[in-house]
Formats: sequence, structure tokens, C-alpha cells
Amino acid sequence: MVQGNGKNEGRNGEGDGKVYSWGRGTFGRLGTGSEEDRHLPVRVSFFGSDDEREDELKIVGIAAGAYHSLALAGLYARFMIQVFLDPNTDGQIGVTGENHLIPHLLEGFFGLGSPGSSTQDDEMKSGKQLKISSVIAGGMMSLAIDNHGRYGCGEIVPILLKTTRSKDNFSLVSSAAPVPVWNFHGHTVVKVACGNEHVIALVSAGETYNGSDLICYSWGGNNYGQLGLGDNESRLQPEIIEKFNLESPWEVYDIACGASHTALLAKRKKPSDTLESFCWMFGLGDNGQLGHGTTQSLAAPRLLENCRRAYS
Repeated sequence: MVQGNGKNEGRNGEGDGKVYSWGRGTFGRLGTGSEEDRHLPVRVSFFGSDDEREDELKIVGIAAGAYHSLALAGLYARFMIQVFLDPNTDGQIGVTGENHLIPHLLEGFFGLGSPGSSTQDDEMKSGKQLKISSVIAGGMMSLAIDNHGRYGCGEIVPILLKTTRSKDNFSLVSSAAPVPVWNFHGHTVVKVACGNEHVIALVSAGETYNGSDLICYSWGGNNYGQLGLGDNESRLQPEIIEKFNLESPWEVYDIACGASHTALLAKRKKPSDTLESFCWMFGLGDNGQLGHGTTQSLAAPRLLENCRRAYS
């Protein structure tokens, strides 16, 4: 797997679960122990080259934000841990203090449980430890999806939270510890994507995901309509993008975010002999990034007419 973030750096996770990084090293985002730029791939060490745990560690997921990097590790193939590589400008690596030039284990997930219960209560009733199944990096935020078995659901855990908003100003308040988004408690979060200040999520309508009941939510900064809600008002809580609600003839199956724009891939819910895939774009369009032939920004999803694919 290869991960890039548009900020002059790259990550690569090879077949045996090792991670290499290269590019710009400012803030220690490469995890090499320094802020030096690297023009060739350098293997990232998580415990030290002389530590026997280094050979046993397998990285199963990576993500890169504007100034930080994330790695998801399966340690001894028994449980999942989350390792954060780099800077701490706004708490996006889940710890307080100075920037980290080498990987740092985030222990904040170990104390998380369901509403009104402790992690120990959840684990005793479910027989399973809370595990992180995927990590996502935005411009200045980090998110993770867990697979807590008691509810059969994943919960989004943002580390940079949008917590205050006035009529004309949407303020960002940093959090240096993971905080669950309980809005989706009792549902399955299937996919998440985030830009600089906004989040898009695909969530099951019911408790479990049956393969055809996903609803598309958005929240966060919305200066350019990147939430797809038809206006430019930022949201503190997740809201359904009505174009893709449960009654919609469209089902979103994949999502991606730029800094201030969003792309969705959708298919028709109605069965057909031909599987068609459609791309919808919205948000900032000043450089033509929405693909509609103009530099106009859009506050609601618009179908990308010349990007339709059909599969027999």
C-alpha cells in the first residue's frame, strides 16, 4: 500500500507489514527521528532496530495528514494498537506536548467504552477487546473506526473536534485525546473520509450493515459547501446528505475528501443487469477540481456527467 497526502511526502507499507517514508521531514512527519528531508524511502522503526518486537510488529494500515502520519499495527497478531508517527501542532496525534519525531503509541483508546459503561464492562460482556480497524488522517485531524463487538458497530473517534460556532465564525478546538462520536452508537460505521476541516461518513441504517443500507453523513467546516448540505453553514453534529438518504435511489459505496471538496461514488439501488458507477462532486471548485468544466464551488452534490462507468 502507498499513501500520499499532497504535502510533499509519501508512505509505503510493504507486504511484510513494514513502513517506509520519504519526502519532506518538517515536524518529524516521516517518523525517522529527525526533521530532515528524505529523497529515498527510509524504513520507519517503531521500537528500535535492536528490539525483537520490531520484527514481530506488522503494520496493517497507514494514513497521512498535512503534518502528521498514522500507522495501525497488529501486535503479535492478537490485538490492535494505534501508533502515531509525527507532529502535535493541534493535538492530531492524540498526545500532549511537543512534536514526536519517532512513532508514539496512542494509549487513549484503551480507556474508551460505550455510553454509560466502561471499557472493562464492554469487554466482559462481549468477550472482545475494543480494537481499531482503520485510521484516517485529515489535514489537521485524525479519525479511527473501532470494531467493538457488543454492538457490532464501529464508532468514529475524532482527535481534532469542532466544538464551538458563532453566527459568523466556526472555531476549532483541539483535543489531544480520542473522543467518541456517539451519534452513530448502535450503527455500523463502514467508511470515513476527512478533509482539512470536514468529515464524511457512510453509516448503516440499522445496527448491522447488510450490504445495501448505507446512509451518507457529513459534518465540520462548510465554507465552500464541502458538506453537500445545500448551504455554507458549518455543522457541529453529523447530518444526512439528503441526496443519499435511505429513501434515495442512489447508494454511496465509496467516499474521498480533498482539503475543501468531496467526491462520492454511487450506484443505483434498483437491480440491473448492468452495474453502473456514478461520481458526485461538491465543495470548493476554484481550480476546477470538481470536474464540471468550471471553477464554481458547489454546496450540493452534482453528478459528474463525463465520468460514468458501466460494468456488465
